Amino acid sequence: MNAWNTILRTSVTGISSAIATLEILGDKRSAIIFDCLQAYGSCSFLDLLVSTQFDSDNLEDLMDELCTTNVVLLESDVFGSRYRINQPRLNQILRLAGSLTEGL
Repeated sequence: MNAWNTILRTSVTGISSAIATLEILGDKRSAIIFDCLQAYGSCSFLDLLVSTQFDSDNLEDLMDELCTTNVVLLESDVFGSRYRINQPRLNQILRLAGSLTEGL
């Protein structure tokens, strides 16, 4: 019985995570972020702030959500931190979402 509860809880958590990822990717603000990241390859927080004209707090929250889904990566080096699209992860999500809609 405990094993079943663990499996069920893990499944529900995975589904909730998948839904949250699709919701954040479907947000029009995310599309603006992706447009900037695709245009420049990688961007600092300041670059995104200037390009998107979003409020700093809102942009920070959105970038945290995108990084949590692992669709956007935050990389740091001696020059600072930059965001970039995790293309393999994004492709995987798009492929899975596409296979779900094919059955409808």
